[in-house]
Amino acid sequence: KIIGDLKNKYQIVFIGSSSDNNLFIKRMKKWVDSPIIILNDTQKSLGTLQHSELIISNDTGMYHASAALNKKILVLWKDTNFNKNKSPGTNCLFSHKNNWWDDYKKMINE
Repeated sequence: KIIGDLKNKYQIVFIGSSSDNNLFIKRMKKWVDSPIIILNDTQKSLGTLQHSELIISNDTGMYHASAALNKKILVLWKDTNFNKNKSPGTNCLFSHKNNWWDDYKKMINE
């Protein structure tokens, strides 16, 4: 639902590893016309984050890098320990499962 709303407003970029590609990106890329996909390349991934306006992520190293760059981030939190793993980034909106769509809409409308 979130990707469907964003795909006409932003260039969608999927970042991850080969296993992320096999588990998630292959399925999600079908929802977007001509997405950019960056796999197994930390340098390109960090460069992409640096030039991004909005980042949507789960709890990953790239989300922590985005927070360090003070990017606007919607973090889709599911089962990882929140207090232990949350970033101190000032532009992070932490969204817990079952609230993702509402939190996304809140973030977009800010």
